[in-house]
Amino acid sequence: MKSVFTALRGMTNPHNKNVQPNNHITIMRFIGNIYITDPSYIAKSEDWMDGFDPTDETIDCLEFTDYLMKSTGIGDGIWEVYDCGSHSLSEIQSIINKGDYSQYNVIGGFCVDSASACVVYQHEADLYNPSFMATFKDKPHCWALIKNFNGEIETYYDSDGELHFIGIGNRCFFTA
Repeated sequence: MKSVFTALRGMTNPHNKNVQPNNHITIMRFIGNIYITDPSYIAKSEDWMDGFDPTDETIDCLEFTDYLMKSTGIGDGIWEVYDCGSHSLSEIQSIINKGDYSQYNVIGGFCVDSASACVVYQHEADLYNPSFMATFKDKPHCWALIKNFNGEIETYYDSDGELHFIGIGNRCFFTA
């Protein structure tokens, strides 16, 4: 199944506000189920032998049509995904900068072992590497699934240099 976009290697996504190669994209539109996870969890063992490097902020070699991938800015760790109602981007950035998430519901979480995190379509990840879910099904702390998302996801680095994904659309969320 093709994604909504036709972003091919070397081309830009028509919904992307940047006009840079994929590894520099900071905002992208997604329509469908998405995973937020460590890209190394999705990679197949042969990808590593073929030069896959999760620290270079691109997973073009994994043949995904649309994705966001960035360094976490702080190395490995555990992030939670918070539902934040219908806040604007600037309001969510302010929430992140204050660091008080107590009034927001946790809707998932993920961990990172490669110092990089990514957002990919569920159907593309499952098609590319069917053993991803077989391996990580019983480890829901390793991946977050946002179902039926229709909106834009932006990468945001807080004042400490930590990566956050912010989703604005039919549901709003942020990672922290």
